[in-house]
Amino acid sequence: MKLNEKQYETLVKMLYLANWVVEESSEDPNNDYSALEQHVLSMAKEYGFDKNVVFDEESKLSYLSEEYEESTDLFDIIDGYESELINNTLALHFAEEEVDEKFPSLEGEEFDEKADELSDKYYEKFQKEGLGILHLK
Repeated sequence: MKLNEKQYETLVKMLYLANWVVEESSEDPNNDYSALEQHVLSMAKEYGFDKNVVFDEESKLSYLSEEYEESTDLFDIIDGYESELINNTLALHFAEEEVDEKFPSLEGEEFDEKADELSDKYYEKFQKEGLGILHLK
């Protein structure tokens, strides 16, 4: 596979983000993701990207440098993803609770449709007002 320097950098960022999701969502991360990331990072010099990669002698693994991580949109993408995930998850949870309370006999597709409808309203409210509107009991 031939890549230009910009494509290589985009691939590195995609692997970083994908591996981050796998590591955050699994107690036993799939080594295939990490192995592919390591393989691609091992080619950094060929793409003039080696100044952005740090090799750890102890673990024998390559990582993106802290400076590179902070100078790119990687953390913004992760923050945006987490915010969307939280808003969507909470919106659906509250919608399902409301449907259960107001329409206890609804099930299956009818339940899902009503919950989706309400979920959109909760999501919009979280987007507009933020999560500060929530209070713990």
